[in-house]
Amino acid sequence: MRVNQQALDRLRAAGLRAEGVATIFEHMGKCVEQFGVAAGRLLISYQSPGDYVEPGDLVPTIILSLEPADVRPNLDSDNGATQD
Repeated sequence: MRVNQQALDRLRAAGLRAEGVATIFEHMGKCVEQFGVAAGRLLISYQSPGDYVEPGDLVPTIILSLEPADVRPNLDSDNGATQD
């Protein structure tokens, strides 16, 4: 098995940076809020219909997810923060 070179080249050219990922999460948060759902996922696949693929090729895929926070009491007494 090998990573499909066309898809890998496309991922390299995308220039995915932390700022861009943060912006994606902001937009996902707005969608989650607008639709009143508890979570959201976005799948980004770097395979295009015109790619030459061979049996067993692997394609880079990124999954971004927003999940409900795990709310637990803050037991760290050093920082003075409390959980309401």
